[in-house]
Amino acid sequence: MTSEWTFPASFAQERVWTANQLDPGSPVYNVSAPWRFPAGVTAAQAVEVLAQVVARHESLRTHLRMVDGALVQVVRAAEPLELPELDLTGLPAEEQERRYAETLTELARTPIPLDAPPLWRARLVRFGDGRLRLQFVVHHAVFDSHSAVLFDAEMAAFARAALTGAPADVPELPIQYADFAVWQRDQLTGDELARQLAFWRDHLAGAPAVTGLPLDRPRPTQLGFAGDEVRFALPDGLLDRVGQLAAGTSATPYMVLLATFAALLSRLSGDPEVVVGVSTAGRDTAELTPLIGMFVNPVALRCDLTGDPSGAELLGRVRTGLLDAMEHGQTPFQRIVEAVAPHRDPSVQPVFQTALNFIPDSGLDPVPLGTTKDDLAFDITGGTSRLVYRTDLFDRATAEQIVARYLRLLAAAVADPATRLSALPLLDDAERAVLLTWTGTGGEVAPTTLVAEMERQAAVTPAAVALVSDGVELSYAELAVRANRLARLLVDRGAGPETRVALLLPRSVDLVVAILAVLKTGAAYLPVDTDYPANRIDYLLTDAEPALVLATPQTAALAPTGALVLGPTTAADLRDADLTDDDRRAPLRPEHPAYVLYTSGSTGRPKGVLVEHRAVTAYLAWARDTYPGLAGTALLHSPVSFDLTVTGLFGPLTAGGTVRLAGIDTPAARAGGPPTFLKVTPSHLPLLDDALSPTTDLVIGGEALTGEQLAGWRAAHPEVAVINEYGPTEATVGCVAARIAPGQPVPAGPVPIGQPTWTTRVHLLDAALTPVPPGVVGELYVAGSQLARGYLRRPALTAERFLPCPYGPAGERMYRTGDLARWRADGTLEYLGRRDNQVKVRGMRIELGEIESVLRARPDVDEAAVVVRTDTGEPTLVGYLVGPADDAGLVGRGGDGGWVREVGGGVGEVCGVSSVVVGGGRGI
Repeated sequence: MTSEWTFPASFAQERVWTANQLDPGSPVYNVSAPWRFPAGVTAAQAVEVLAQVVARHESLRTHLRMVDGALVQVVRAAEPLELPELDLTGLPAEEQERRYAETLTELARTPIPLDAPPLWRARLVRFGDGRLRLQFVVHHAVFDSHSAVLFDAEMAAFARAALTGAPADVPELPIQYADFAVWQRDQLTGDELARQLAFWRDHLAGAPAVTGLPLDRPRPTQLGFAGDEVRFALPDGLLDRVGQLAAGTSATPYMVLLATFAALLSRLSGDPEVVVGVSTAGRDTAELTPLIGMFVNPVALRCDLTGDPSGAELLGRVRTGLLDAMEHGQTPFQRIVEAVAPHRDPSVQPVFQTALNFIPDSGLDPVPLGTTKDDLAFDITGGTSRLVYRTDLFDRATAEQIVARYLRLLAAAVADPATRLSALPLLDDAERAVLLTWTGTGGEVAPTTLVAEMERQAAVTPAAVALVSDGVELSYAELAVRANRLARLLVDRGAGPETRVALLLPRSVDLVVAILAVLKTGAAYLPVDTDYPANRIDYLLTDAEPALVLATPQTAALAPTGALVLGPTTAADLRDADLTDDDRRAPLRPEHPAYVLYTSGSTGRPKGVLVEHRAVTAYLAWARDTYPGLAGTALLHSPVSFDLTVTGLFGPLTAGGTVRLAGIDTPAARAGGPPTFLKVTPSHLPLLDDALSPTTDLVIGGEALTGEQLAGWRAAHPEVAVINEYGPTEATVGCVAARIAPGQPVPAGPVPIGQPTWTTRVHLLDAALTPVPPGVVGELYVAGSQLARGYLRRPALTAERFLPCPYGPAGERMYRTGDLARWRADGTLEYLGRRDNQVKVRGMRIELGEIESVLRARPDVDEAAVVVRTDTGEPTLVGYLVGPADDAGLVGRGGDGGWVREVGGGVGEVCGVSSVVVGGGRGI
């Protein structure tokens, strides 16, 4: 019976054992260390060489076992070895190499159980030239990268001894691995462990839990370990230059490599802080240096890249951080995880998901295992380096690009350490050229006005039906007559270019007539939703300073004193002639504003966006060409205060089509047959029935669209094309669009928003306004003819959001959207979310800060936060309040918008889409 002894397992072995229980049967912790015997070594000598290394190190005679709830390492006495053999001598030379590689990979990918000895597998392989090779695969629980160097050296020493008969030149081992494990358990306990854990809590407090890398696929709900690798060599001389830079800055080559890796992760993710996995060798004393065993301990290095530092500045930060981390590198990683990440996300590795290792060149060639523990991990050596990556997250092409970008950054940073990180090149010339073809032409269309476009169409089709609402039909000629009559009255009341006319009117024929009349005067129309709370209406009318407010007898109570109340005889005595520049207060020009739409503001103050005629007509020129259904019947169902309606209102009226005013799910919407054009938000999809036809242009916009939202509806309507259109109000309705043709599969995850329209250019830029590569998240900037003038009476905010464009003609501006997106490999854009707290609910743009500012203004509220619930079937705003309990449990109209109902625990649910006030509450 073989003698064996038990000792406490080391912390590293405990960590590997735990990981193995989570993914049993995985070879992820296998380490391959194949070895070539020198010529002349016989098979018997080869077996004895390995036996001497195994006899020398107890770790290679160790397995793990649970005893009374505690993990122990079981050490067996040394025994004679017998190795299986693989004879390849009868095969052709090339076939021998192929067969060797095939069998080595098979051995390396075979799981090694931790509870059965030995924790390694070996096979002796004979080749036709008489030489022998050892296929050796060992579990990481007893072997690390330094062990590979020792294994190589000792195998060589014993092989030389076998050939010469001289004693092997290997020193006596002062201790064994089990001695280290006992010592480690004694040292890292009590006050010392508490001190080290306190450091890690402080070091990682507030650090990003996940590095936002450019993934090719959504992250699965469960952490996977399937992997692949890209092998590469550092360019000639680069590692020498890395060493020279390190020597001149009191750093090490590893610190230079690590700082560059942090810079790469930050540039790829857009995160100003990243957490990188680094490994301590764990051999802090001379006694541990000659031991084969598992000493490595991963720790997390938090890298601060804020302020766009130079390469030299970042190297200094990384040097300081790494030294601090290594000083506390004995802390078992599993204890760090327990201390800083007690609530685990099963889809990600805790604390860090990326790593960089600088591995001594052992002469061993590791075998690809098809597994990985990290999302991305670089192993840099003086020979063949590699990037190992998760195949459920990244395509091989993406991994190859990451390698190329790392090497490009490294070469540039070493060449000039004073270069700011934002100026280090991620793109090569070929990639830049490709990006230029994706950003759009930003071409000009002849600047004109909405008035000119609609009058042109009315002259061509005067008898065609222009507008249908509540059983009333108006031809183009009749609509023009009514609009001209009202326009003359508005001019007499002061409306004209560079003024604003507020429309406090319900959705009706009169509202459309009023919009056209305001445009004919040269003024900009300001639609005010009559369902808004009174104080919201007061704010808009005060902030916009309109020259005139139009109301009806039903809405007059909401209007200020002096408003023009439209009645049956208001304009009955006015001439029917067209209104021209001779009749206006000043000539109407394309650069005059056409409308003002108010969007939510992060400071609590909504802001008005001034959109000029030339921007709207530029968009409409593209829309008429892209959406032939605009020449048919368009269903206009949304409030005109929402720029979703611009396409469905002005598109038909400039294309000879008919505008049908009706709710999307009403009988009036279906009267007369299916519309040929319909624009909705994703939230509207469940309301669409079978009334759509294969010729309907179904445009979806206003908020992010996912494949999950679209798939069910599309399955029932495979014959209908879907266009996903993106565009903020500041870029005039739609500036990017993607078409999903009938029969085309619906993508999983985000539906691409497509490519720029004719008259826009889009740029994806990082914080330094540098273009980001394909696949990398950037902020979306829009330039071109469709940009709004800016924000009404907000010059500072306009200057902040509408910036000089460094990538276009002199004087061009670009709008900073705040939206995050990335280029797909095919040149289409994918929308990914927001940089801030802005959300979309049923297509309405809402700044959570606006709601929170109103909530905090309540004397009975100390603090408030508003979030979006998505478990309610559709996005729902919910306010969480901190303050005294309110016995009344407020249910009713909010102070600045929407209806509020108590949903328990001091939580108020926003039933509208504007700011709310909720009384009472408990702590968040």
